[in-house]
Amino acid sequence: MDMEISRKIKYTFKEGKWGEMTALIDDELLNTVAVVAETPEAVAEEIKKRYSDQGDRITPAFYSGEEGLASRVISALRS
Repeated sequence: MDMEISRKIKYTFKEGKWGEMTALIDDELLNTVAVVAETPEAVAEEIKKRYSDQGDRITPAFYSGEEGLASRVISALRS
């Protein structure tokens, strides 16, 4: 991540300037720090691809509010 963007995000976070902060986060940065995919199964596959060689457990966080999303991703991870 570009250090200038990192500093700007940190500053806007501390100042509570959420609108400015979200404007700094483009799709490339979002996809670097989060797993983004069209389906729960695709999310699970991306998690496996990125992290399967880095540990035995993960603790995913789901912010979409979509009912059943976490269960579907976890089921796909277990398969």
